[in-house]
Amino acid sequence: MTSTSVQVPVPAVTADPAWLTVQVRPAGSFGRRDVGRLRALLEALSACASIVVIDLGATRLRSPRAVAVIEDAARRLDRAGGCLVCVNADREARECLGHAGHVAVLPGP
Repeated sequence: MTSTSVQVPVPAVTADPAWLTVQVRPAGSFGRRDVGRLRALLEALSACASIVVIDLGATRLRSPRAVAVIEDAARRLDRAGGCLVCVNADREARECLGHAGHVAVLPGP
């Protein structure tokens, strides 16, 4: 029996790769106990999405750790050429996230 090797062609890289945008709308109050779930979600999304939009209209960030989790995800997306945007942020969230260098924060209505 002879062995035959199969050559699989390498896909050509296009000049305009497809982007994947994900919008997340957490609800409720995110404190210390909830940060693990938020971290797991944002780690998964920042590993595969190009743009992550977090709608904070129904959310209250009660912990500095929640802000740090958002900043960590934004930093990962930025390094990969993507971005993280927070929309509908209340005044308190805008103040906390405004100091984060990699997060774009848009105010609520």
